[in-house]
Amino acid sequence: MAVVPYFMSDRDKSKQYFTTKKEAEELDRKLEIAAHLGELFLSKVEFLDEIKAEELGMIISEHAGEITSAFKGKFEGLQSAIKGEPSQPSTEEDKVTSITGTA
Repeated sequence: MAVVPYFMSDRDKSKQYFTTKKEAEELDRKLEIAAHLGELFLSKVEFLDEIKAEELGMIISEHAGEITSAFKGKFEGLQSAIKGEPSQPSTEEDKVTSITGTA
């Protein structure tokens, strides 16, 4: 009989199982960011309930790359996310920040 290891995030209410630790840790990181963002939204927006704040936090956490690119003036990823299109993998150039401030 073969033993197959599974990994899961202790923050995940749906108790998803993953075959790699990396996948489970990625979900755990997103859930942690979402929780902190949800707390921020609850403290700053009067009419927001806890569920909606958590949902907003998760949306931002799931689209962090697209949002970060938008702050850098690259809106293509954000527009794709709005349309529901799969995000394009970032290029090596997107991963590098120039020290001198010029790209």
